[in-house]
Amino acid sequence: MERPKLPDGLVWRRRPNGKYLKYIYFKVQYRKRRIRGSSGTADPREAERRLRRIKDQVDNQELYGVRPDRPFRLAAEKLIREFQGSPKTLRMYAQSADDLNPWIGGDPLRLICKDRLRPFIDARRSDGVSVRTINLAIAFVRRVLRLAAYYWRDENGMSWLENCPIIQFEKGPAKKPYPLSWEEQEKLFDLLPGRMRKAAIVGVNTGLREYPLIRLRWEWEEHCRDLGETVFRIPAEYMKNKKPMVLILNRLAREAIDSMRGFHEELVFGELYQMTNNSWKTAWKEAGLPVGKEYGKGVHNLRHTFGKRLRDAGVDERDVQDLLHHLPRNITRHYSVPELRNLKRCLDRIVPRPVAPRKKSGTNRAHALAIE
Repeated sequence: MERPKLPDGLVWRRRPNGKYLKYIYFKVQYRKRRIRGSSGTADPREAERRLRRIKDQVDNQELYGVRPDRPFRLAAEKLIREFQGSPKTLRMYAQSADDLNPWIGGDPLRLICKDRLRPFIDARRSDGVSVRTINLAIAFVRRVLRLAAYYWRDENGMSWLENCPIIQFEKGPAKKPYPLSWEEQEKLFDLLPGRMRKAAIVGVNTGLREYPLIRLRWEWEEHCRDLGETVFRIPAEYMKNKKPMVLILNRLAREAIDSMRGFHEELVFGELYQMTNNSWKTAWKEAGLPVGKEYGKGVHNLRHTFGKRLRDAGVDERDVQDLLHHLPRNITRHYSVPELRNLKRCLDRIVPRPVAPRKKSGTNRAHALAIE
């Protein structure tokens, strides 16, 4: 069946098999700009009105300096297409874009705000999605709007967005940390694969976060004359507070690192994508550790375990904060020789596993009384 004739700038497109596509398409050159794409309608009059609207936006932009309305979907696609970060972050952005598209994909950037996201947030909460996952999508929206307002420019030098709104994250119940006992640690570590077990030993004896732990490099190791042994100087870009860290090792951490020498030329634990993976989750469950939603079940619990053991050993709170690298962003900490040696002694205090006193059985006590 032949389709009706269309005004200039509108065309019917055919499939390779000769059949027409459902919608009318734009195909026109206007003010040195190519206008291409689907009109989203099969009605010639409606398609003509939509083409006229696009031309009006071009006129407003070039003649009057009016910023055109760009949909959120277009900005999200631009961010994903130009992103140069880690594959993990890219996958997270792509998933967030897919989740947000039915809700705000067609909305102009200037209308995006927290109220516009509220139906999406409520729907995700009703589906049982965690607050953390919702906040990942909000973080994606915030980055898109920030780039559109401060970085992206069109042909006339205008930003995609005039002002970047402040969109607050959602608040939810924080998960409780779960410091490990010595028995729980032994059960968990015995179930971990070899390299992960060595990395976990270093984590629980240094309190190092997962990101710098799995990226620990041999080139950071250097001899510390004040301590008479090697330390790792971790660059600021690998730390959460963007401050460089001197990683001091106790005996257990050093033994775990020494056992990895020769395994990889650059990375201490080789190519580890992350530690909170399926192997960790399976080991956590099989070790009989809590799996309820109220508790955190990730590698960060090793850091909580490290801090608790320092406090249980009577280490001063300031030393605990120094070993956990809890430093404000506006403060750079420089350690003197006595302070470095003091931190090393604090680490050595959590090396020996405390031994519970053995209870004498009634038979043994009676035997002792008989001897007396």
